[in-house]
Amino acid sequence: MTSAAGRLTELFHKQLEGTLTEAERQELFSYAMREELQPVLRKLVHAAWHKTGDAADLPPEKAAKMLEQILAGSGKPALARRGRTVWMKWTAVAAAFILVIFSAIFWYSRNQKAVDSAASPVALQDVKPGTNGAMLTLSDGRQVALDSLGSHVIEDGSGAEAVLKNGRLQYEGQAAGAPVRHTVSTPRGKQFELVLPDGSKAWLNSASSISYPTAFTGPLREVSISGEVYFEVTKQSSGTPFIVSCNHQKVTVLGTHFNVNSYPDNAEVKTTLLEGKVRVQSDQHPSEKILNPGQQSIVAANAPIQVQDADIDQVMAWKMGYFNFSNTPFPEIMQQLSRWYDIDVKYEGKVPRVEFEGKLNRAVNLSRVLEFFKDSGIRFRMENKTLVIY
Repeated sequence: MTSAAGRLTELFHKQLEGTLTEAERQELFSYAMREELQPVLRKLVHAAWHKTGDAADLPPEKAAKMLEQILAGSGKPALARRGRTVWMKWTAVAAAFILVIFSAIFWYSRNQKAVDSAASPVALQDVKPGTNGAMLTLSDGRQVALDSLGSHVIEDGSGAEAVLKNGRLQYEGQAAGAPVRHTVSTPRGKQFELVLPDGSKAWLNSASSISYPTAFTGPLREVSISGEVYFEVTKQSSGTPFIVSCNHQKVTVLGTHFNVNSYPDNAEVKTTLLEGKVRVQSDQHPSEKILNPGQQSIVAANAPIQVQDADIDQVMAWKMGYFNFSNTPFPEIMQQLSRWYDIDVKYEGKVPRVEFEGKLNRAVNLSRVLEFFKDSGIRFRMENKTLVIY
C-alpha cells in the first residue's frame, strides 16, 4: 500500500509533468495541508528549485515575502539585482503549483503563529472539530450508529449486507429479495464516506443525508440527498444513468466526479463538476443545462438555471480537510462553522459585512478558527453551545 509520503511525491511529480487530473490535484492539495507531510513537501519543492540551475538556498522569510507579493499581484521583485533572477526562477518552477502549495503552508503557518501569540477569545469554552460518523436508517426504521461499531456487518430484510469497514460503509453480496431503501445521515459535527451498491462513492459533509436502494435493478440508478455530497460515480457498461435528486433539481450522469450543495437553509442549490459531464434539470422551472468540467450550476426556486465558472479549490475544501474562506460572505462562513463544530450562531447587532482571504485546516479547535478573524474588529464569546458575535 502506498504511504502518504509516497503518494504525495507521486502526485507532486505528476503535477510538474502536467498530467494531474482535477481529482488528483484536489488530493495533492489535501496532502499538502497535512502538518506531518510538510518536511516531505519542502524537500520536493527544494529539489524542484535546484533543478532550475540556481543552487542558492531561498531563505523561508524571503520565500514568504515573495509569496505575499505574488498573491497580491505585485510585479516588482522582492530582492534587488540577483534577487530579480531568483524571482523569475521562482515563478518558473512548477508555475501555479508551487503557489498553491506554498499558500497552504503560508496560511497554515501564519495562523499557527497568531494562535500561539494571543489568548483565544473562547479558550475557556473551546469546541473540538467534527469527526467521522453517521447514522444508518434501515428499511424497518431501525437506526445504527456508524461511528461506534468498528468493523461490523449490518443485515437488512433484502439479504444485502452493509459492512462498516475502516470507518466506511459499503455493500457486499447480492440482495436475495426485492431491494429496500437505506438512508445515511450525518448530524452537525460529523462527515462520512460510503460506497453505494453499484460501486459509486459518496462523501457526506456535516448535516447531510443520502437515501438509496440496497440494489440498483431498474433502468435508472436514483438517489436523493440533502445537504452537501460529493460523488464519484461508477460508469456501467449498460450505460444506466445515475440520477441525484434534491431540492429544486435533478442531476443526471453516466460516470463522473461532482459536488452538490443543497442545504435547506440556502436559497440556491449548487452543482459543481470536476470530471465528466452532467445534465442539471430544475423541478420548478422548465430548463436544463449541460455542465462541463470546471463549471457550476445554480438553481433557485422559480428561476432559470445559471451556469458559471467554479472555484474548485473552494468547493472541494470541505472534502480535502480545510476551510477556504476566500470571497465568502461572513454569514456563509458562520454556517460552515455551525455545521462542523455543532454550534449555534447568534448575532448581537448587525451582521458583519466583511470578507476574508485564506485557508485553514478543519482539524483545529474552534478557538483557532476564530483567531483568523481577530484583526477584523469582530468579537466572539461562547454561551454554552452558542457562538455570540458582537
